[in-house]
Amino acid sequence: MSEIQRDDKSQNQRAEGMEASEQSSSSLIQALRRHPWIIVFNVMCLAIGLFLALEHLPTEWSLLRRLTAGALSGISIGLVITANRMLGAWR
Repeated sequence: MSEIQRDDKSQNQRAEGMEASEQSSSSLIQALRRHPWIIVFNVMCLAIGLFLALEHLPTEWSLLRRLTAGALSGISIGLVITANRMLGAWR
């Protein structure tokens, strides 16, 4: 294989890889636009987790630690509840 053919082949492979990544990101955005209630539900779970963390976690913990724990628990619960819908929507 000549040098020019190898360069053309590598450029084609890079272009195909870029197209695939653009398609996957655009399909993700399209899936989110089709199901906005999933996003709203997950944001609500995040907000509720933050609120409950501030109210119920020990005050000895720093504010950042309580907010992080609340955010992680809230979004985790939201993702667990909507996982079945998200997997079905993005296939």
